[in-house]
Amino acid sequence: MGYSIKTADDLRWFLTHTQGFSGGHVLEVHLSKRWVFDEESMRQVLAGSAVSVVVWYETHGVPRLATLTMQGVSDLSLLEQDGADWSALSTVQVELCDGRFRFWFDPQGVFYVVCEDVWIEEHACAPGEQRGTLPRGMGRKR
Repeated sequence: MGYSIKTADDLRWFLTHTQGFSGGHVLEVHLSKRWVFDEESMRQVLAGSAVSVVVWYETHGVPRLATLTMQGVSDLSLLEQDGADWSALSTVQVELCDGRFRFWFDPQGVFYVVCEDVWIEEHACAPGEQRGTLPRGMGRKR
C-alpha cells in the first residue's frame, strides 16, 4: 500500500503509523538523478534528485518493509566511516519547514535527507521472513 506525505497531518500519521521506524534497520539506500538536455546551453542539466530508503521495522508485533521515496532532494548526507554502522534506527525524526521535509535517520546526523515530496510504500513481511531480506517487488526497480 502506498501513501503520499504532503502536509503536517500526513507527517503525524506517518510517524504514528510507523512508530518512527523505532528499532528498525535501513536495508538499502538509492540515489537517482534525472538529467535533461538544455538546447540553449547545449548541455545536460540536473532536473531533479530522488532518494529511496528501504527500512525493515516492526509495528504491533508485525514485521514490515517500507520503501520511503523522497523526491526533490536538495540536501543529502550519508557518511559511513571507520566501520561505523548507521543502519540501525532508534527513531526517525522528521520536520516539515517551508514546504520541505527534513529526515534524520540517526541521532548523530550521519544520514539525513532534505526533500520536497515523500511517498511511502509498505508491505507486511511473510511469516518467518528474515530481517534483511526483501520480498519480490521491494527495493531497487530495474
